[in-house]
Amino acid sequence: ADGDYMLEVALIKNGKTLADSQTLIRKLPMPPGNYSYIDRNLNLVSDGKVIFPRTWMGSEKYMLTQALKDEMPHPNTPFINMWEVQMPAEASRIDPSAAETERRKTNVMPSQKVFDGMTKLIEDNRNRKDPWFYYLSDEPEGNGYSLGYLRHQYEFLKKHDPYHPVMIGSHAPELYTSVCDIMAPDSYLGPMV
Repeated sequence: ADGDYMLEVALIKNGKTLADSQTLIRKLPMPPGNYSYIDRNLNLVSDGKVIFPRTWMGSEKYMLTQALKDEMPHPNTPFINMWEVQMPAEASRIDPSAAETERRKTNVMPSQKVFDGMTKLIEDNRNRKDPWFYYLSDEPEGNGYSLGYLRHQYEFLKKHDPYHPVMIGSHAPELYTSVCDIMAPDSYLGPMV
């Protein structure tokens, strides 16, 4: 049945427990609207369709030219402006105050204002057909964001909308893999016009 379960595993040899562990697992009901997830083959599935995301995470003034898009066709997967398919859950956008900026640098829960903003974001996007993921943070290592603070945000999003993955963009991806489902390393290897 749908719900939360505790999975407990033990390694037992000759009646002696050598190791044990437990973790919470969740069986979800069918989503109420749009949904995205990473399947077992690491494909992004959005609204029931496997997609190969070819995208640009930038403003329209830096979008790829139509000529370049036409030269690099891909069946079923056009170039997409990532700004249009993300849901911005960055605390710095929800509450840019000096007080919350300092909170983001410590291992504390975000303020109620941030949680209220994330709740509104979830509700405002519930019936959209196109969102792929929540964007939790951009370069948290360069902004001094606490892993503990981000963990509270990540767990909140996963609890209240488990039907969309959470992404972080980072120059230090190894530091933040525990608080996202998609890691977008900022390589900046491409040319800039």
